[in-house]
Amino acid sequence: MKDNQLIITPISNQHLIEYAKMLPHQGALKLSADKLLYVDIDDRYIHKLCPLLNEPNVEKPDYFSIGIGSHISVIYPNELEEPEFNHGILIDFEVNSLFSAETTDKIYFALTIHSPRLLEIRVKNKLPKKLNLNGYIVDLHTTIGIIRK
Repeated sequence: MKDNQLIITPISNQHLIEYAKMLPHQGALKLSADKLLYVDIDDRYIHKLCPLLNEPNVEKPDYFSIGIGSHISVIYPNELEEPEFNHGILIDFEVNSLFSAETTDKIYFALTIHSPRLLEIRVKNKLPKKLNLNGYIVDLHTTIGIIRK
């Protein structure tokens, strides 16, 4: 696998998707200290869904130690340092599907997210609809588990 190559694999786990669809589908737009624009969502997206992955060696992502918790990334700091946004506005979203994304050192498990409002925010900031995390091009998502290789 080359650097910045991402292998995306759809995962079928109907029980997990059904549980995710019962969780709240709204969160507040916030900016972290390191300039990540994100939607703060219910922490049960990690705490309740990660165990449902049924994957050996899967861990909860450590977003809690940095004070963010479960979230949907909207604009990464490497994309734009000073995004235009309204702090604290409530954003609605839908959970679509489950997938894994494999890099050279980790496998991420995440839910794809549909939110026209978040796409509008990216376009307003003159960014493409897909996110660019240090060269990895990804859809809107929330990460619920990680395996370290």
